Amino acid sequence: MNKITLADLSEELQDVINGHTALIDELAKRAGLSEEEVQTIELDVSQRYLRAKEAADKAKANRIAYQEDIRQMQAWVNSTRFDFNNAKEWNKAAATEWLVICERNGSEHGRDHTFKYQEPTQDELLEALKDLERWSRATEEHNKGRREHAQRTLPKVKAKLAALLTA
Repeated sequence: MNKITLADLSEELQDVINGHTALIDELAKRAGLSEEEVQTIELDVSQRYLRAKEAADKAKANRIAYQEDIRQMQAWVNSTRFDFNNAKEWNKAAATEWLVICERNGSEHGRDHTFKYQEPTQDELLEALKDLERWSRATEEHNKGRREHAQRTLPKVKAKLAALLTA
């Protein structure tokens, strides 16, 4: 912890600190506490304050890390929306992805994601079919990843759409 000198404090703040110190000394004297007992109490209170501050800082860091992990998980959910045939496949992959995200970010929040598998609607499948067909025909080298993803996902979307249309 940085040491603060009297030169760093305003005169008004010095007066407040001096007043509180005098009050503590007077209360300690009236309570019959020795100077050593007062110093022990001061050290104990200081340590408790530092531990509470560290715990609060850690909790804040964990909240921020969890929010970032959730943002990354949301991106994964959006990008792999049509990659899975059912909730069981999705849940297994989502659990693995969450562990990967938390490990990669070094997160220590110990919380799980809140996402659930959602069966795509017919409109979503039709829209995905158009997008994936377009990406599967992309020939540019920088679109290779999207092209391969589209080629892997397109049969699943077609099968789900066929199942919905024949039901």
